[in-house]
Amino acid sequence: MQRKIFILIGISVFILILDRMGLLNPIKNVAERAVVMPVSYVTTGVLNGLENNFRILTFWKSGELRIKNLEERNRELEGLKAKNLELQTEIELLKKQLNVSSEVSYTKLSANVIDGAQELVLDVGDNNKIKVGTVVFYLNYYIGRVYKVTPNRSFVELPTNSRSQIPVKIGTVRGTAVGQYNNSIILDKIGQEESILPDDLVLTTGDGDVPVANLYIGKVGAVKSSQSDLFKKFEIIPPIDYKKLDKVFLAI
Repeated sequence: MQRKIFILIGISVFILILDRMGLLNPIKNVAERAVVMPVSYVTTGVLNGLENNFRILTFWKSGELRIKNLEERNRELEGLKAKNLELQTEIELLKKQLNVSSEVSYTKLSANVIDGAQELVLDVGDNNKIKVGTVVFYLNYYIGRVYKVTPNRSFVELPTNSRSQIPVKIGTVRGTAVGQYNNSIILDKIGQEESILPDDLVLTTGDGDVPVANLYIGKVGAVKSSQSDLFKKFEIIPPIDYKKLDKVFLAI
């Protein structure tokens, strides 16, 4: 047994000496090519495959997100299209009911709404020949009048503004649409003898600070006065949410 151990030790020392002398390098190279390099190739291939799969997965996720965003945007556009069609239909009905033209005879200038938090701020101004008092409308709806102008901006006073007082008509009855501090509109200055009904249409007369006639302000809503008051008062229900507008027109 001891003899075998000495033989193994001797062989090990002999191999170590051969390795130090470089005589085993050819054998080591053959072993490396036969075992190590194939394993390296396999490992590299697996890693590359995983990387490619990860890239494909990332691209797919990104594409899926973009598709969802496009679908959502398309639904929004379809909704706006349907709303615009609904408004156009309502305008045509108004024309038939009132037997008046819904076309503003003034030159129309389109403008984008860049802010609508408390008032409308438009991307046109004095450089576009906009003046204080210019009437702003959308379709046949009265939106407001310009009260302040800079070279490239116009600031619009809405009918709901507490400073706003608009001469209006309900059929042959005349009155005033008055803006309130709670962002509502009241129909005022209606004589107690006049007959005003819910859903009657309120239009501009073309007088005073609003020189364009037959623009639609809203419908008559709830009564806001009593029989003992000097004048009848009613709520006016606007046809649209002014703060959701992104484009309007100015009568210049």
